[in-house]
Amino acid sequence: MRLRILEVAFAIPFCLMSRNLSAQTSSAAGPLSGPQGGAPEVAISDLEGHADDAAAIRKMVAQGVMTTVSEGKFEPDAGMTRAEFAESIQRLFKLPPAKRTPQLPDVSSNTPATEAIQAVAPFMNRQIVCFTCALSKNFFPNEPITSDLAVVAVVGILRAQKKIELVSDEDANQVLSSLPEFRRSGPVAALYFATAVKLGLMPRPQRYSPAAKSTRADMAVLFDHVQGQVGVPLVKPETK
Repeated sequence: MRLRILEVAFAIPFCLMSRNLSAQTSSAAGPLSGPQGGAPEVAISDLEGHADDAAAIRKMVAQGVMTTVSEGKFEPDAGMTRAEFAESIQRLFKLPPAKRTPQLPDVSSNTPATEAIQAVAPFMNRQIVCFTCALSKNFFPNEPITSDLAVVAVVGILRAQKKIELVSDEDANQVLSSLPEFRRSGPVAALYFATAVKLGLMPRPQRYSPAAKSTRADMAVLFDHVQGQVGVPLVKPETK
């Protein structure tokens, strides 16, 4: 019961907008379907050593969810900033612009990816994985995205769009019984991690150890599994 009370309290920033978000995304996206058939092949030359990740990376680039760093270069082992993560998540989930602009002192109209940051910020509940983080309202757009924040954001958005529900405390205990490192971020975060593991959003969960800085390859694989396991529709690349 105590865990549920905490979880509800931490969910306030995004649960108030879930009904509107669910309605907008369902009407815009149409019927749910996984990435059957895949996206067009994308020529990327620096995926040596990432054979298991290559298909996911190419899918995300082909859809415009992620971009190459330069011509034919993805830099799979490079880090990803929180601003870059926000842009990818907004594209992946087709998040509408925020109706109420979040108060983010370190984000202004001149900040790159401002619209994406404002749309994603309500779901990146840092206080879920870091109680003292509630003291700061900054988004830290240039800081690297960590696995725990990425998972919290993805699971939070899927909940708001009413595609999934959090696992129970009992299920969380069972799912994380062999993954003690996922409990170090606190009992509420554990529910998010357990939900992601149970749904198959995190292949090889140890790859997404909490607080670890995620690579671009890590995020491409996470996004690809969100599409495949939960049925988030393919994204139509923007035309320039």
